[in-house]
Amino acid sequence: MEVGNFAWWEMNWATGAVSIHRRMTDMLGYEPGQFTHYSHFTALLHPDDLEPAMQAMRDHLTGDRPEYRIEYRLKAKTGEYRWFEDVGRISSRDDAGRPITVTGVVRDINARKRAEEDVRASEKRFRGMFHGHSAVKLIIDPESGSIVDANEAAATFYGWSVRELTQMRIQQINDLPPDAVQDRMQIAVSAPNARFEFRHRRADGSTRDVEVYSNRVEIAGRPYLYSIIHDISDRKRIEEALRAAHDRLQHAIEQVKTLKGIVPICSSCKKIRDDKGYWEQVEAYVTKHTDAQFSHGICPDCLNRLYPGF
Repeated sequence: MEVGNFAWWEMNWATGAVSIHRRMTDMLGYEPGQFTHYSHFTALLHPDDLEPAMQAMRDHLTGDRPEYRIEYRLKAKTGEYRWFEDVGRISSRDDAGRPITVTGVVRDINARKRAEEDVRASEKRFRGMFHGHSAVKLIIDPESGSIVDANEAAATFYGWSVRELTQMRIQQINDLPPDAVQDRMQIAVSAPNARFEFRHRRADGSTRDVEVYSNRVEIAGRPYLYSIIHDISDRKRIEEALRAAHDRLQHAIEQVKTLKGIVPICSSCKKIRDDKGYWEQVEAYVTKHTDAQFSHGICPDCLNRLYPGF
């Protein structure tokens, strides 16, 4: 029988003679005639898998297990090792109950094992990048707000230990109302590279302005938020100081108007010519081009000239 990547084999326990389905030898790249004895098969087992495989078979043959189930690697003709799952049992016994033949079904699980290895390697890289990174990082359950994991940088920043943080909810840190925090988490779940600015509380009661970048990640089939937190308190203070300085400067500019360049003035009547060629009184011209206001009086020279003896 042959179904997909399955094949069967049978061994005479007394003689070690084996019969292997063509599908299995095809998976390894060998000819069926190369496998006539059990030792031909075990010679291809990976050294790390030989003893566990033999032990599983012995446990079944001595009655400790109703069947054997083994995962092992076999060396293909190309030199690479391929993973297989082997499940079988005693298929016939003699009159005394001793095993005569053992039959097994073999399945190629190489793709699955490679994928598992890739996942483990990826998880290892992730753990290294997460816990060993200097940036503050949290993994949050978006449904409840529970902090699932935190790195040492987060413990240093917030003042709680990693263990304490993983017993908390993000609502205990974010100073927004719980409903607002929940809304932001749902946005982060659906929007890639979500960015927020919050005020976060720390263990000592102080608060800090933070910038949070959140991305959805899948862990064991469930969505979580992978959040990186940056302290922007100093930046916010600088920005506020710059805004205040800008406002003061703008106000000063709005209060000041200046006359620049050459002002054409009549040497006799002292009228000033404007840009359109019209002549106007000095006070009218200055008032138009500055915020200065005039009050009128008379100097002593003019008083003596105009009103002698006054």
